[in-house]
Amino acid sequence: MSLEQAAKKIREKFNAMPQLRNNGLSFEQWLIVELVGKNPGINQKKIIEILLKEPASVSRMVKKLIERKILLKKKDELDKKVLKLFLTDKGQIIFEDFKKSIDKEFKEIFSGIYERELYLMIDVLKRL
Repeated sequence: MSLEQAAKKIREKFNAMPQLRNNGLSFEQWLIVELVGKNPGINQKKIIEILLKEPASVSRMVKKLIERKILLKKKDELDKKVLKLFLTDKGQIIFEDFKKSIDKEFKEIFSGIYERELYLMIDVLKRL
């Protein structure tokens, strides 16, 4: 229960950020933008695995990001069945601008936790 409460508080804090609100992005949509920005050509299946979200949920978010011209889908040249995701120019600007602000927020959220404790917590969560 504590994990869910902590995750909820983090989502609420990020959803309240002016950079996200003013651009009509949710924290979950930002996570997709960040994944695509860091991994150009990633596919939806991999995003689902990383974010542990339902396929329909990720599909809806990706569709909205494509409609807003933040993401772009391209067919894989070797396997035409595979669709890869990339940032558009607009998406790249959002990714670069927001990354700094979001990194700052994460540092602030975890500022009261010693680095050793943070690594221990991450290790424990990964083992779950």
